[in-house]
Amino acid sequence: MEKVRDEMIKMSRDESERYLYLREQMAIRDKESQLRSAENRGRREGRKEGRKQGEILKLITMVKKKIENGDSIAKIADDLLEDADVIEKIYDIVKENPEKTREEIWDSLMNATMIEM
Repeated sequence: MEKVRDEMIKMSRDESERYLYLREQMAIRDKESQLRSAENRGRREGRKEGRKQGEILKLITMVKKKIENGDSIAKIADDLLEDADVIEKIYDIVKENPEKTREEIWDSLMNATMIEM
């Protein structure tokens, strides 16, 4: 309280002190606002990436099931209304490594940068 009182006394006495104080306070608030804005952008981007990952994981699950049924790449792409190139990339990884989980297949796709997130 004493510190605030001392600042108020300084500000009331000297116009330049008041200007510097107010400028400093504005800079602090601007910085806080920028940080909050960046955090919010980061959260939105994280949610967006999470949704995209979920979509790809679901697609991988469906492709794996269709491979187990003996479906071809063309049939899978047609049934799932997906681009045949995307299906082929998943198909190849599943065929080469049938024991892989969908998360491991997703990791393989991302590491090979075959599908953009």
